Amino acid sequence: MVASPDSHPGSAPAADDDRHRLLITVPEVARAPHIGRRQAWELVWRGELPVVRFGRPVRVARPVLERFVMERSAPYRA
Repeated sequence: MVASPDSHPGSAPAADDDRHRLLITVPEVARAPHIGRRQAWELVWRGELPVVRFGRPVRVARPVLERFVMERSAPYRA
C-alpha cells in the first residue's frame, strides 16, 4: 500500500485505502455487512466463507465476500 502525500508515518490508513485492499481480516468481514465477529467466524469455521491462509493469519478475499453476499441476497420475506 502506498502512503498518500498527506499521510504521516505510523498513521492509520484512510478508509478509501481499506476499500481497495484485496484481503481483509475476519473482524473486517463482520463490519462490512454489520454482523457480529462470532457470526463471521462461524461462517469461516463451517466453510461457508472461503479463506486464504498465509501461515496462521486468516484473510478473506474481498471479491469472495461480495459474491457470498450477492448469492445470498433475496427479496425481503422471500
